[in-house]
Amino acid sequence: MLLYESERFWKNGNGYASGMSNHTRTEKGLISFYGLQRDMHAETILSLVIPHLHESMRRILRTPIGKTKDLSRRENEILQWLMKGKSTWEVSVILRISERTVKFHVDSVMKKLDAVNRTHAVAIALQQGLIELN
Repeated sequence: MLLYESERFWKNGNGYASGMSNHTRTEKGLISFYGLQRDMHAETILSLVIPHLHESMRRILRTPIGKTKDLSRRENEILQWLMKGKSTWEVSVILRISERTVKFHVDSVMKKLDAVNRTHAVAIALQQGLIELN
């Protein structure tokens, strides 16, 4: 599941409207509820429920997560090694490049796939068919 955060609540007649976005602000949404009294209890519940509603709708409608950009040959190669559990140092030795370069490519992959960590990037890449299990 993506990490979403509610941005704020607005009084909307007899209810609430809440804006939300994912952590990179590439996906945004607005959900409105009518007929709720304004109180902290309702706001707490909504702040917990809204991210799940957004993710559920995304899955139901099968819309892709953000706009996946094409990965470079090197990014794909590094993802393959990450999938095999290799560390930054191990990948740098295998590919004969610096650890800093590996980290640069990993960061680029994570941004392109809207991933929160390396494991998440590998999972997304597998799900989207960008890499395959050998």
